[in-house]
Amino acid sequence: MLDEAAFAELYDRHAPAVAAWLRRRVDPDAAQELLAETFAEAWCSRRRFKPERGSARNWVFGIAQHLLFGYYRRLEVE
Repeated sequence: MLDEAAFAELYDRHAPAVAAWLRRRVDPDAAQELLAETFAEAWCSRRRFKPERGSARNWVFGIAQHLLFGYYRRLEVE
C-alpha cells in the first residue's frame, strides 16, 4: 500500500505525463478534471496497487484511460 509520502512522490513523478497525455485527447479543462479524478481514484484504490503486477506508471495511466473512456461515453449520450 502507498502511504502519503509515497503517493506524493507518485503524483510528482507521473502527473505531468498523465496531464500531457490527457491534453492530447480532450480540451484543457476536461484534461485537468480527468487528471484530478485520476489521482483521486488512485488514492482511493491505493490498497489494490500491486507492484508485482506492473509499474505505478502503468497503473495510473490505466486509471486515466478508464476515466477517459467514461468521459467519451458521457459525451456520446449528451
